[in-house]
Amino acid sequence: MLQTGPKKTIIDGDWGADEFQLSAVALARDISILGATSTFGNVSQPLVFENARRILSFLGAENIRLFKGAVAPSDQETPLLGDGAHAVIEFLPPPDSHSLEQQDSSDFILETLASNPPRSVNITASGPLTNIKLALERDAQTMTRVNRLVIMGGCTVDIKAVDMPFRRGNITPHAEFNFQQAAADAKAVMESGLPITPLRI
Repeated sequence: MLQTGPKKTIIDGDWGADEFQLSAVALARDISILGATSTFGNVSQPLVFENARRILSFLGAENIRLFKGAVAPSDQETPLLGDGAHAVIEFLPPPDSHSLEQQDSSDFILETLASNPPRSVNITASGPLTNIKLALERDAQTMTRVNRLVIMGGCTVDIKAVDMPFRRGNITPHAEFNFQQAAADAKAVMESGLPITPLRI
């Protein structure tokens, strides 16, 4: 996915192990990470931010700006209970400095797409899709400038499981975590008409 096309990307996610791997691969391939946007997910937003700070510092990418995004699905005041996974602060040292930008994640996404040539920026979305849905809601026309929206969410095939013969979800028998956490937002993004590609890590 990251070998062809534009070499600029925004990484949007809940900043656990998936984003750790994705960022490492992108940096190793000289992809320009224009910004790191964060959303609720496996852990609370403060831990998401701390995870992101430590991941980027560990990878020598303290120059990448970090933006705070959604703290809950757009149709709820509080997030669903996460599974507590991916608290990378338990094994990565804290950075000397890496502050949180004041601008909202969705506004940063729109500003970045507007200030770059059309179809020159990819977005990877490896957490709940609320930041993307909010950006669409604010300015759907600017969102059409994205080259590719690469998402990690949902499941369309049966997979073997230890608790039953087959299942499609990793959080319930039928629901994948990222889509389950913000189902209405995932539906809005999937039906938006944006150029969507599944992300496999």
